[in-house]
Amino acid sequence: MITGMSQSTGTRGLNFLQKFMSDINVLVLGANGMLGKMVSLHLNSIKDINLSVTSRSKTEFIDKYFNENVFNFELTSEYRENLKKICSNDFDSVINCIGVIKPKIDEFDPHSVSETIKTNSYFPLELQNLCNELNIRYIQIGTDCVYSGDNGNYTEDSFKDPKDLYGKSKVAAEIEGLNKYLIRSSIIGPEKGKGFSLMNWFLNNEDHQVSGYKNHLWNGVTTLNFAKVAEGLIRNPEFEFKTQHLVPRNLISKANLLEQFKFTFDKEIDIKHIDAQQVIDRTLKTNFPETNKKLWKNAGYVEVPSIEENIEELFHSQFTNEIMN
Repeated sequence: MITGMSQSTGTRGLNFLQKFMSDINVLVLGANGMLGKMVSLHLNSIKDINLSVTSRSKTEFIDKYFNENVFNFELTSEYRENLKKICSNDFDSVINCIGVIKPKIDEFDPHSVSETIKTNSYFPLELQNLCNELNIRYIQIGTDCVYSGDNGNYTEDSFKDPKDLYGKSKVAAEIEGLNKYLIRSSIIGPEKGKGFSLMNWFLNNEDHQVSGYKNHLWNGVTTLNFAKVAEGLIRNPEFEFKTQHLVPRNLISKANLLEQFKFTFDKEIDIKHIDAQQVIDRTLKTNFPETNKKLWKNAGYVEVPSIEENIEELFHSQFTNEIMN
């Protein structure tokens, strides 16, 4: 049956079938970060995905899980040439997990400012152009921090009004491109040690009481959610969006988010619900709810999950245990 189809459709049909039946070649840039670790572990567990990753240096994590198919890559003065060599290895999709996160930025340090702009702004644009040139599907995570948080319910076409360097640096990275799929959300996920994220700050907190803001609202996703959505996107070329907000079924306050961490991870920490001086609501909504549903469905979810369900899934994931221990 397949042979007959190949013969009737000619060379183009044969090439398509060979591509369809072959393994998928994927590159994850930045496999050592919070997002990169989860995305890499998940994709590496899929039999028909040939995964390659990049890392700035050899680490225990890289040595343990990716002793092969690892490219050394960091944003030095020669990174453009190195990036082109790496991306020329016949990849079908590239996922960029490289970025400078907000807690690591010092807006009063010129070097920190320069590195942030290079990493969060210029590099994704160069990667976007290269993937377009090589006809590689490029998946980039976006952030809710391109919005000030003054209004909430931001859609894909809402005006971007970030107030800090992190948000401003990410705006440039979100320029749309031909082969680019921007998935905008806010992420939480496991890290080794104390890390820099809200989740790990809470889980590793040695105090018996912490404060959580009840007037800071959130409706993001977990790193595991994003990894599974990325896999679904890699497998389904019919997606045609350029920018899509990935949103769960509900929203939650940051105080109640901590309560969910406490309940799910069984932590004995009292949480004091307080009002911050400034209300922040960076919650996202989407102009394309059917695409949002389809992304979740292709990721293996029967319906759009709740934040509570996502955290429960994250807790039970073997990858969370592998990252944190």
